[in-house]
Amino acid sequence: MKTLMKSALIVLIGLSTLQAPANVITNGDFEGLGAPTTLPDNGLPAGAWTITENEVAPGYIRIDPAPAGGDGDALHLTLPSQTQAAGQTFTSFTNTSDRLITYHQRYVGTTGALGGALAIGNSGLISLANNAVTLIFGRDGSTTDIQYYSAGYHTLAPFSAGNWYKVRADVDLSPALGKNGTVDYFIQSDTDTRYARWTQIGWNCAFSGGASNSVSTLNRINIGQFGRSTADDAYFDNVFISPAADIPPTVHYQNDFESPTYTAGQSAIGQDGWTRNSSYGSDDLATVEQTTGEHGQVFKLLAASGGGWMVAYQDLDAVVDAGTAVFSVDAQPIDINGTTAFYLGGSNLIQDSGGHFGEDTAAYFGFGPGGTTGTQFYAYNGAGNGTGTSVQFGDATDGEWYHFDVTLHLSGAGRNEWDLDVYNDAGTLVGSQAGLGFRTNYVDITRLGLLVTGSGSGMYFDNLNLSTVPEPNSLILLAIGAALAALAVHRRGR
Repeated sequence: MKTLMKSALIVLIGLSTLQAPANVITNGDFEGLGAPTTLPDNGLPAGAWTITENEVAPGYIRIDPAPAGGDGDALHLTLPSQTQAAGQTFTSFTNTSDRLITYHQRYVGTTGALGGALAIGNSGLISLANNAVTLIFGRDGSTTDIQYYSAGYHTLAPFSAGNWYKVRADVDLSPALGKNGTVDYFIQSDTDTRYARWTQIGWNCAFSGGASNSVSTLNRINIGQFGRSTADDAYFDNVFISPAADIPPTVHYQNDFESPTYTAGQSAIGQDGWTRNSSYGSDDLATVEQTTGEHGQVFKLLAASGGGWMVAYQDLDAVVDAGTAVFSVDAQPIDINGTTAFYLGGSNLIQDSGGHFGEDTAAYFGFGPGGTTGTQFYAYNGAGNGTGTSVQFGDATDGEWYHFDVTLHLSGAGRNEWDLDVYNDAGTLVGSQAGLGFRTNYVDITRLGLLVTGSGSGMYFDNLNLSTVPEPNSLILLAIGAALAALAVHRRGR
């Protein structure tokens, strides 16, 4: 059984509705804490939040109705002449766990002052050396930049005052991965068109104390406002912190070909959305078969006798700029003497003529002839422009089941790349390729294609699964690493 584990901390801010997993932050949505409908003082403490630093007078740290575009009530910090912050202590996270943190930030600034900031660290939080996350909107002299602190200030991306921004920080606390002390930052805005989709703005950013920072326990959050002008205000809402391992992936497509959705002994074409490319093959080459083994009903795909091609496809729930998508399938080769492959890509994946697969192809893989057994694993290393080279590796055996795990990188530093791991039925890794390129860059995953060539060649396949980690459009943003573990388990039965 294959299990991939990755540690990360995720902070979620800006989610209008919070669902499981449990939020370790209390009153992170600031609702029900007595926000006024007018502006008389409603300062902290309220709920679990307390003043942690320098409120110079009542009313500068408040809970108020959120401005336009917000959600209910929010934490409101209006600038005095010095640093001020609200915070709380939460259940400790150690270096054995990954975390996801999100929140919603709105900053109204007019003067070049130090703006709203979020800090996550341990009990010595006010000292930057004890911080993991220090993210600031609008530092002194740079009110249009989002910056993080790591032994100095580092610019990530521009922002515009008056907009709401959803922010996510994936915090890696895992020394086993050699990345202890790094954070990936993402933002999205419904009103700032530069970030209409979730956008990664920071990769492997060192903890606040610098690259040598060894913070391994997180138990404290501070939300602050720093500056020199009463004209600058910051709002924070929907603060969410959770262990990444508690967050399930978002499933976009899942299929085990069982009844009552599928009827065995009949063509799969026309069942549950499967379509055949009219230029290739015939309906009877794609069937649902009942097997006597643990897989039960499966999809059987064959090439026509005499060497014809067979092409079929299925439309999927769209996966768009999702960070990381994971596709998995169990497959068994049949008399391979041509290419038997799965294709993942966009709406123009299938061509009716002039070729079997066209533009919008991210990744394709499967079985091909060769090797010591006559059958090898097959993958395509694309160049991003519609071209690339075929890669054949390892040895496969006709009649044996194999499990394919495909990881598609749809945003961030590794965007337009994909990885492939292949396991035998005992769960042993028998083939692997990393850093393969998309055939066509910037492809949204909306369609799965199937191809068989070579007279009599074919395959059985079962247990299709396409999921995303994280899924930006979901109400709960997903931890990139830990959710992969659930997808990487070799399904041996149902």
